[in-house]
Amino acid sequence: MKIKVNINKKRFFILLATMFVIGGGLFAYAYTTDGSGNPAIMGHSADEVEGAGFGQFMEIIGTQKSSINLAETDGFLIVKAYLACCGNYVSISEGETDTSLVQVAKMFVLDSRGRSAHENTVTIPISKGNYWKIESNIGFTAFWKPIN
Repeated sequence: MKIKVNINKKRFFILLATMFVIGGGLFAYAYTTDGSGNPAIMGHSADEVEGAGFGQFMEIIGTQKSSINLAETDGFLIVKAYLACCGNYVSISEGETDTSLVQVAKMFVLDSRGRSAHENTVTIPISKGNYWKIESNIGFTAFWKPIN
């Protein structure tokens, strides 16, 4: 079976111009759906895109060690710690089972000579169904931000 399409130059450019006009109209509609022409942000927020919304932050304040947690949705684990002295550390582990956790990030201070104490933050994506745990020799604050 052979299909042959012949379009002369004039009709090709008319078709191309029509596609640009329709594409421009779709872009303008996507740019601002309320018709004002002045969106609060360029494009769309995550809440406007179906399936890309974020849930509420869940705060976890820990000292030394957190329990093993199961991610019920995809999300981000954000860990914040004030590393003041040599030897301070925060370690984050993740795994597919609660017995197969592997360290995926570690914040630490090797030595504090000539350095002031500082706060560090690390953000790690965690897949739905995976387990995660935080271990530390100092206090930390962690936030779980689920993706709906």
